[in-house]
Amino acid sequence: MGVNESHIRLRYSVAVNYLAQLYRIAVAVGFTIIVARRLSVEEFGLWGVVLSTSAMLSSATALWRFWAPRFIARGWREAAATCLALSLLYCAVGSTVYAALSYAEWMLLGWGLSYMLMGLPIFVLCVVNDGLEGAVSAVKPEAVGYRTFIYETLRIALALVLVRAMSLGLLGAVVSVEVPLALAALYMVFIAVRHGLLPRRPSRSLASQWLKAGYVPLMNTTYNFLVGGVRAFASWLTRSEVVVAYLNVGLAAQAPLSQLSRASALALYARLLRRPSPRDVAETLRMYFAASGFVTVTLIALSRSVASVFNPEYYTGAYLVVALVALYSWVSSLANVYLTAVLGASAVDRQGIASHRAIVRSPLFTALLARVLGSAAAYATSAALILCVPSGCLEQAAYVCLALLLASTATLIYMRRRARALVPHRAPRREALAAAAASAAALSYYLLAGAHALVIRNFWVGAPALLAHVTVAATIYLGVLLACSPWARAMLRESLLKVL
Repeated sequence: MGVNESHIRLRYSVAVNYLAQLYRIAVAVGFTIIVARRLSVEEFGLWGVVLSTSAMLSSATALWRFWAPRFIARGWREAAATCLALSLLYCAVGSTVYAALSYAEWMLLGWGLSYMLMGLPIFVLCVVNDGLEGAVSAVKPEAVGYRTFIYETLRIALALVLVRAMSLGLLGAVVSVEVPLALAALYMVFIAVRHGLLPRRPSRSLASQWLKAGYVPLMNTTYNFLVGGVRAFASWLTRSEVVVAYLNVGLAAQAPLSQLSRASALALYARLLRRPSPRDVAETLRMYFAASGFVTVTLIALSRSVASVFNPEYYTGAYLVVALVALYSWVSSLANVYLTAVLGASAVDRQGIASHRAIVRSPLFTALLARVLGSAAAYATSAALILCVPSGCLEQAAYVCLALLLASTATLIYMRRRARALVPHRAPRREALAAAAASAAALSYYLLAGAHALVIRNFWVGAPALLAHVTVAATIYLGVLLACSPWARAMLRESLLKVL
């Protein structure tokens, strides 16, 4: 089967996925605003626990989803069907664990069991979507971006109807996520069938081979488990839904930035699996710097405004949490780009999984292990700060974010060194400096215009003013970026020519 490396369009796939994630930014903020303003603080905190538990458990799909694109890229025809079959089997096992955790959360908080169980389909659909994505991303990375457009459009539309118009509260929030996830999964099935990935018989031999080598993606699973469980861990440690509510506000800034690196990594990974290229790594870094700079500086500069959008009465003081999450997300996302280069360039399994000793000693395993150790250090650091330093709920949320930032910085340093050793490339310093200059210009505008002090008390009055500031800053950012970067000007010319 196989899709040639030349058929994986790096710039086009990255552009589509970047646009999808920019759209996701707007929808994620709008969705969270709707939910936060219609739910009580306790309900909003429980909503975060539902999402966190689903993310934590669905991370186990990495055990087989990790291998699927590697084998598909190298011509194994049964890989896609095997990946999906394993995902469906796990749904049954994971649902039992989810129910048990829901009961434990009910015993801890004293309420919310029915809402937790209504969120069970979110977990199941996340698992199915993950399995399908593992297959499709190897042959058509931009399909992930198309799916994002479908999911986010339906999610915000249903939230407006069910949560805002019909006042269904937490039930409306749950349904607003479950229905779009189901339709997104159907779209991915269509793409998989169209590219000849399905229907095929799953391979027991291949599944056995992947599971025996599960110690490699187990590092990925453990990392995703730790990242997805941050809010649940905070609720157990502090015994407070309020801390989770503050983390919800801050971590709303995490997904867009982390997804930006993921959008760039999908096409890079698919190409590196077929032919490691220093040029592809450098090009991906250029696109990441250019696209992430404006988002990061906006979230930091407007952290007070962003926090107040969710609910000025409760969350304006959480601006430090928003700023810390923005920094953490930028650093960890850049580390993930370098990690993609390490994993894609590692050739230890190119002929199949032959020697487990060789795999354990290779960067394929050691890089993932290093990322897990960094996350574990973040948990330990946050626990030490919360337990040893007297503080309130807001400070405790900030401690969690600070610990995440410190750990991700150490991980970035390690990943960059390993990536440069495997795929020697020149760092795109000019583009990085251009993005920094553009970010400084946008920040200066926010400060001089007073946008950083804007508090959104009435959404329909304050939001247009905030949007106007963001639009002006974006124009300034783009202008400075184009002025400082010949690469950015060439990209703009190429895009305009293709559109015309």
